[in-house]
Amino acid sequence: MLAYPAATRGNRVLLSVRVVGSALALPVRARMSMLPGVMKRKSAKPETASDDATPAPGRTLHIEPPWSMTWMEYVDEMLEFLKSQIGPGHPLHRKKLFVAAVNKDAKAWYVEGEKESFYAIVYFGRRKRYGGKMMPLCEILPDWDAVLRRFAADARQATGGV
Repeated sequence: MLAYPAATRGNRVLLSVRVVGSALALPVRARMSMLPGVMKRKSAKPETASDDATPAPGRTLHIEPPWSMTWMEYVDEMLEFLKSQIGPGHPLHRKKLFVAAVNKDAKAWYVEGEKESFYAIVYFGRRKRYGGKMMPLCEILPDWDAVLRRFAADARQATGGV
């Protein structure tokens, strides 16, 4: 998407926005003040404050093969499918989840709790009896460190490392 000034009116700039790569181009008008420094937002954080929001080195999940990120357009459909496959007795039953990654080779999804620290891998190609009914196998990962170790091990195995 490209935005460029189309016209000025007083202290406002009217922007025209065009979607690149599409035959459809929609003009959109937006008001912007032309006062200097408006484009740069003032930070509410004092300059002397420490940056505590920066994740500690090695604590970030790196999604590497054989795993891939979930397309946001499909998350709702994926959750509906997951709910149709599990029932009472399954560890994921009635939990608010988010599908974060997919492993197509293992027919598995990595899911996290939406409102709680909960991590699991659901294997659709393998079944286990939960509550008297066969459902997709679920591997519960106890904490974030276990998630990081698991994804690192899967990446090493996929690239031929040990």
